[in-house]
Amino acid sequence: MKQHDFKRVVLAMIALFSFIVILSTAGLTEAQEKGKTLELRMATGAKPFQRFYKAAEVWMSLVEKGTNGAVKIKSFPSAQLYDYHELSDPLMSGAIDLALATPGTFGKLAPCHALDWIDWGSPDLERGWKMLKKLYEHPEFIATIDGRFQELGVKLLFYMPNAVMRGPLLVSKPVRRIEDLKGLLIYAPSPNVAALVKALGTSTVFVPTGEVYGALERGTFQGALSLQELYLALKLYEKSKYLVDYTFNGGMMPFFISLKAWNRLSKEAQKVMLDAGLQVQAEYFGTQVKFDQGIGAGLAEKLQIITLAPEERVRWDKAMMATHEKMAATDARTQKVWRLWNDIKRSQ
Repeated sequence: MKQHDFKRVVLAMIALFSFIVILSTAGLTEAQEKGKTLELRMATGAKPFQRFYKAAEVWMSLVEKGTNGAVKIKSFPSAQLYDYHELSDPLMSGAIDLALATPGTFGKLAPCHALDWIDWGSPDLERGWKMLKKLYEHPEFIATIDGRFQELGVKLLFYMPNAVMRGPLLVSKPVRRIEDLKGLLIYAPSPNVAALVKALGTSTVFVPTGEVYGALERGTFQGALSLQELYLALKLYEKSKYLVDYTFNGGMMPFFISLKAWNRLSKEAQKVMLDAGLQVQAEYFGTQVKFDQGIGAGLAEKLQIITLAPEERVRWDKAMMATHEKMAATDARTQKVWRLWNDIKRSQ
């Protein structure tokens, strides 16, 4: 064999060997990637005993099972990392991956989503939750809301029903007329709920949830407008005597993922998350009425329920509606959501 032919054979063998090595390395890399676990962090202000946090735990379990452990989620409840009103910036930046938030978490960045101001529209629990379910599952609503969040670098995954605010105005003295609220300082958990309190002619100051009991005990607050579930769990009924049976609103707790985290997921993992979200949302909507009825019965054993006279309820409705409409006029998206909600109310 001539020398130059020998060189060609050697070079061909080297090239073939290199190609085999590259293929085997690529195969190993792909296998390693498939076996790699992606760890995500979830932050929330929710307490572990709260129903919507337990729903989030169910979802996280479904995701880990559905991805065969490829996605694992570490949860930080009770504001260990961030409280509700602090979640927006770290979620948008990707400092945290997931968040169980509130409708008002993003505040002025997404006023169309500050739905804790949406009036309940029905004194009947079953009808009320059916209407909210229609709104939160409406394709136009989802497109409007998620479109805004994706502009902010966040994706909406699903919702969990919140304890209905059927008659959650907890007060230390009898309130049967709007005028009875004058001079009272009422705790409210968010700016939009505070706006409803102020619409009735009273005032409010925000404090962390854990400080509400002490504030009621000291007399700093003379009432609270929050979740009935919290009234029981934090024993706020020990420092108040009355619960005004007035329908303020109902609400949902949104579950978000940062787009930075979302884009790191495989298409299969993304589908698992969305499917698990639909499953949890449907399950908890289906049992919400019974849950709320149980909460109401528990509070009725500990507090005196005040039922407003029909003509007084009309006065409260009028005050509330003016606030709702003002908030709804914020921008085109809020106007669209408000229109959808009113269409649903009229169809009932």
